[in-house]
Order: sequence, then structure tokens, then C-alpha cells
Amino acid sequence: MRSNVNDSLCNTLTEFGLTLAEYVMLNLVHYEPRRVDNAPGYARGLVDATVIPVPTAASCKAAIRTLCDRKLTRIINDESQLEIQRFVKDLDCIGPTDGIPYIGQFDYTIAGAKLWRDVLNFNHSDFGTDYYWNNYVCFIRRRAAINVYTFDTDRADDSAASCELTPVSPWAPIGRWRSQWWREIPHGFRRQFLPDID
Repeated sequence: MRSNVNDSLCNTLTEFGLTLAEYVMLNLVHYEPRRVDNAPGYARGLVDATVIPVPTAASCKAAIRTLCDRKLTRIINDESQLEIQRFVKDLDCIGPTDGIPYIGQFDYTIAGAKLWRDVLNFNHSDFGTDYYWNNYVCFIRRRAAINVYTFDTDRADDSAASCELTPVSPWAPIGRWRSQWWREIPHGFRRQFLPDID
């Protein structure tokens, strides 16, 4: 596999005892959690245009089983959904702005989220705790208004402008918050926007 995969990825797979398919499936949850039945297809699509070799659909399906057996991921059911809701309720922060995972979705456990954060730090140690903070902008539609949450206001302003949104409030600091139930962002900002209607 070394001839097809860059050294950084090979080192990561070795360091964390992951197969390529397990890595790709954990990557999926990081960006786009999906229902378990179509998770392998989406996961393969996320790496299709990258330097990462695309694992087979069969190996991705097998990776779901091995990751669940290792208690790094799970398929959300009523019990795990309630567990996540209790976990979030006990925290003193806004969010998760992306909501609670749906029944039937393939998702992290706390151990899986921690492992993936360690993987990201191993590959991107210069970015700090979680390099995704710097790229994350959340748009939540509330009737006519749109609330935008971010770690980086300049990036969020650019995203809002490209969506033709007009700010109607200044950026307000919100302290720590969660974009996903398993990802806490140490500080952030919220701003209200309206669609730019001609």
C-alpha cells in the first residue's frame, strides 16, 4: 500500500492501528455523518478526488463492523440518541448547532471522537487542538432570519456574502459551543443575517 499512499497517511494508519477503510469511515463521520446503509458510498466519495486511495465498498462495510466492535463508532438507535441528549444537556454551552444524530446514522462514540481528534492532531499538529475549528461555519435558519455560528468571523462573513445574506446584528461572542455533539469549540461568535432580497 505504501506505493499508493503518502507517507503521512501510512504513518497515521500504523500509529493508530487503522485500516485504510476504517480511516475513510471515521473521516466520513467527521464531515458528513450518514445513514449506515449509504455511509460507505458517501465515505468513498469524500476521498475520491484526493490522494487517498478509494477503498472498496465491501471493505468500508466491513470497517463499520470493526469500528463498532472496537466501540469507536455506533449506529444510532433510541438508546444512544437519548444518551447523547443527556450528555449534551449536562454541558454548559451552546449547541450542538448541527443537532443530534438521527436514528440509523453511523456516528462516533466519545472514544471514536477522541481517536479522530488525535488522528487530526497527528497529521496537522501545527493547527492545534482541532483544525476544523478554523473552517467551520454553521447556518441555522430561524423563520426569516439566519443565525450564523463560527470560530472565524472573517470566514463566516465571506460565506454569508457568497450566500447573499445581509447582517442585521454585530458579531456577539458566545463562549464555548458545540457544532456536533462530540466537538466542543473553545470560543465562537454568533450573528444574525437576513436574505438579501432585491
